[in-house]
Amino acid sequence: METSKNYEIVYLLSNPSMPGIYKIGRTTRNDVSARMNELYTTGVPTRFECIRACRVEDSKRAENMLQRVFEKNRISPDREFFSIEPERAIAIFDYIECDNEDVTDEVQLDMQKNADDNNAIAVIEHAKKTPKLNFKAMEIPVGSQLVFTKESSITVEVADENNQVRYKGELTTLSNVTKKLVGYIVRPTKYWYYKDKNVLEIYNKTFGQNE
Repeated sequence: METSKNYEIVYLLSNPSMPGIYKIGRTTRNDVSARMNELYTTGVPTRFECIRACRVEDSKRAENMLQRVFEKNRISPDREFFSIEPERAIAIFDYIECDNEDVTDEVQLDMQKNADDNNAIAVIEHAKKTPKLNFKAMEIPVGSQLVFTKESSITVEVADENNQVRYKGELTTLSNVTKKLVGYIVRPTKYWYYKDKNVLEIYNKTFGQNE
């Protein structure tokens, strides 16, 4: 697909500052980065992330259909924010097939390319202030088994004292494994248990803040 080509899209967005709340909206490809910047106002501490974006012939019709499905979960009557499980929303996106054109990666790339320098610096500074996942500090020994919250048969083994794990014989990070299992980029700790305790709870207790 040519990068200069315009088209209509419907999208599903998340924001780390609003866990469990997702925005369903529409725009055109050429306007998507501008739309993301509009949403990233002084009242929102972190940038929105695109979970799913699909090309459609009639974005208004597709948006209306998606929003009607989750109308009971709408946070406010005059807002496009919904308290829903992302898996449910993604399933609906898949159901309507979105003109058989998933453009999530392309939208994410556009958002990344068009982020201004100030926002990029802000993201970096935020990351610097957030402690990295550290199994040693969290008192989770090397060799420990972590269990996936959504399917107890799925496990990883802690491979070092920082953040590496072994999954199906492959050395990787907990973030990468979680992305593969969930289907999109997430903060991984809440998706795993260590000795029946959520890893996010251990993280928060260890570092004294939310991940």
